[in-house]
Amino acid sequence: MPPSDDKAKYCYEDPDTWSYLADRKLKNADLLIKIPRRSSIKQNGAPRRVSISRGVEIQINLPGKGDPITRRRSIEFSETNSIEEYKSCEDPFDNIWFNKDEYDDIRSSNRKIVKCVERGTDKNFCVRGLESMMDDVQQVRRRNSIDAVLTEQEAQRDSGVYDEEKLSESYRRTSMASQAQAAGRAETDTADIQLYLQSALMLLRRMSV
Repeated sequence: MPPSDDKAKYCYEDPDTWSYLADRKLKNADLLIKIPRRSSIKQNGAPRRVSISRGVEIQINLPGKGDPITRRRSIEFSETNSIEEYKSCEDPFDNIWFNKDEYDDIRSSNRKIVKCVERGTDKNFCVRGLESMMDDVQQVRRRNSIDAVLTEQEAQRDSGVYDEEKLSESYRRTSMASQAQAAGRAETDTADIQLYLQSALMLLRRMSV
C-alpha cells in the first residue's frame, strides 16, 4: 500500500521501499504502528488525582500465547493544571518540509553524483551515504534482510507462534556484512577527520607565529 499524499508530499516514507513491499502484497496495518500523542497540558507537582470509577478492559491475543493479556484503560484528572501556550509556526509548511518536487530533485542530483564518480570524471564529490546507490550488492542485501524478516514472520503466523527474538535474529544474520562495512567506513572517516584536524592545527600554529 503506497504512502498517503501527505507522507509523499513531505517525504516521510521511502518510495522504493514501499514499492518493494507492495510487491509482496503486504497490508498497511502490518507495517505501521500508531504512536499515541502526548498531551500539551503539564501538571504541577504531585497533586491528588481523580480517576473515573469505570474503566475499560482490553484483552490482547498474541499468536502462540495461550492466555490473553489484559490491559485496563482509565482516565485520570489532576485537580490543578497549568496550561502552556505554544505559538504555531508562522511559516508555511512548504518552507519547512521538502515537497515532492524538491525530493525528486535531491534524488536526481544524487544519481548524477553517483554517475560522475563511477565514470571517474570527478573525484571531488563526497559519496558518503550514497553507497547503496553505487553498489548493486547493497541493494540485494537490503532486500534479503527484508525478505528474511518477512519470511520468518509468515512462518510464525502459519505455526501460530510469536517470537520477536527470532525476528530480530533473522535480520541480524542477514545484515552482519552491512554492519561490518559500516563500521569500517566509520573507522576510515575517524582517521580522515583526525588527520584533517591535525593539519588544520598545524596551519593555525604557523599563522600565529
